[in-house]
Parts: sequence; structure tokens; C-alpha cells
Amino acid sequence: MRTTQTSSFTGPFLLIPESLQPNVKPPRYFGSVAPPQDHLLAVLRFWAETTPNQIAFQFSDGESTLAALSYRELWDEVTGLAGALQRRVSPGERILLIYPPGLDFVIGLFACHAMGTVAVPAFPPRRNRKASRIRSIVTDADTRIALTIGTVLDQLDLHAPDDDLAGVEVIATDTTRLRDADAWRYPESLTSDSLAILQYTSGSTGSPKGVMLTHANVIANCQLILEAFEPDRQFSGAAWL
Repeated sequence: MRTTQTSSFTGPFLLIPESLQPNVKPPRYFGSVAPPQDHLLAVLRFWAETTPNQIAFQFSDGESTLAALSYRELWDEVTGLAGALQRRVSPGERILLIYPPGLDFVIGLFACHAMGTVAVPAFPPRRNRKASRIRSIVTDADTRIALTIGTVLDQLDLHAPDDDLAGVEVIATDTTRLRDADAWRYPESLTSDSLAILQYTSGSTGSPKGVMLTHANVIANCQLILEAFEPDRQFSGAAWL
């Protein structure tokens, strides 16, 4: 698998006098209690317990909010979906996410973490257009299950032998029937060093190449965003990926 993993170096070091040490700021966070740094699932559970009614994510068309989820609603959706699928996957398994923009992607992403699996995001194939990038990712990441929504699944011709998702079980997750929070079990193998996301390049100049991001990598990046923008409780951030 053509992947690159971000890493940090630890090794012998010199003791620096306290007067010469750089002024390192403590981690930023909201509230009186610091959220966990273990992994993204622990972070989501922390906010679902401490600020259950606060909006976690909302989807907008640029003018109005089309859908929104509080932390508690997101946690319930995530554990419900993970509970329905957990017995069908193995810890560390790669799960392809082929969602269009929307909150279903967010639910699917965190459900991967709740199952102890690795999320592999990709744009869904377009109608009447070959998606060889998808085939390259499926082969390279060795994915056997893909999550999406019903409208995308209806457009796929999964029975064609040359289809780019041939051999992959594609599951529509935007249905209340695919929820079983009672069956969900916390993934004990999940740690900060666990692989969280396998992010592939566009493949415009060659075969897509994957970058391996651990939970610690993503949390560190979130911490850098907090340091750079210094948001408060009322801050809202926009993302288009």
C-alpha cells in the first residue's frame, strides 16, 4: 500500500535551563475541564456528556442551515450506526466513505472511529462516468465495505463486472433501520496511535497515494487550529471538504 505516515521523533535530549526554555502555551480548550487527548471518539463522547445540546455540526447551502446535529444527537447517531455494523467489521479494517457533502458523512466518519476501523474518504462516483480513482483506492486500501447514502447507492451498478466498486459491499446509512445503539461496544483497541483516516490524493498526476493519519495526528492539528485562531464558545468555522 502506497502510504505515508506522519510521525514524531523522540530520542536523547539535552536538559535546558528553565530560564532558556521557550514559552510553551498550555493546550487551549473550552470549559474548566480539559477534553481527553486519547482519540477522536473520546473527544466526541466528552462533549456529548458536557455540552449535549450545543450544536456540533451544521450543513448549510451558504444562505441557510439545511441540517444540524447537537453533540448528543451526533453521539446517538454514531453509536447507533456503529452498533448496527460493528459485528460485520474487524478492528483496523478500512471503510470507504463515498458520501456527498452533508452530515451523513460526519456520522459515517465518527462511526468508523466508534467501530475501531479506519475511515477512507472519497468522492462518490458520478453517473455514467468511470471512477478509476475509486478503483485505485479500493485496491490500494483493501476496502471491502463502503458507506454512503441511499440516493448514491441507487445510482451505482454494482452488478457490472467492471464496476469500480465490484467486490465491495456498499451500505446506505441514512436510514433509521440501520441503528442499534444497544449492540454497540466501546472499541478497547482504540488508542491515540490508532490509524484514524487514510486520506488519498486526487490522483490527477498519477495513482492516488494515501496519507496515514492517526488519532493523535488529527487531535494535534485541531490543537494548532485553536492556537492559531483563538476561538471562543460562539465561534463557528466553515469547511468545504
